[in-house]
Amino acid sequence: MQTAIHPITTYVLMAAGFAGLLFLHFSLIREMERLRKQMTDDGGAQRLEMTRLRAELLESTPARETPPTSPRGLGGASWQAAPPRLNVSRRSQVLRMSRSGDAPERIASALGVTRAEVDLLLKVHRAASA
Repeated sequence: MQTAIHPITTYVLMAAGFAGLLFLHFSLIREMERLRKQMTDDGGAQRLEMTRLRAELLESTPARETPPTSPRGLGGASWQAAPPRLNVSRRSQVLRMSRSGDAPERIASALGVTRAEVDLLLKVHRAASA
């Protein structure tokens, strides 16, 4: 015995399936927009933190005096000292000692730097690796 399906039933099932697919499509779009906004907000927070750390680094480095004008007379232009650069070997030593479990005070005394410099190096490393 063969069961006949009413033609309307087929169309109703197709419409329900289509409505389900539309719902899934729009919910996926809404979720993607939410994640995109969250990523944008997180990126702004990271930029703000990096700006704050740069300002803290600039405050902790001692100000250098500008040397007098060049004795060769280069049109009265003064020689400008290059900005202080981070000693890469000192940075790697701080990170290595920190990973081995040494306290910041011990690292500072062993390397002959201030505790603030050690703390700042560790902060910058944590922010960069996060």
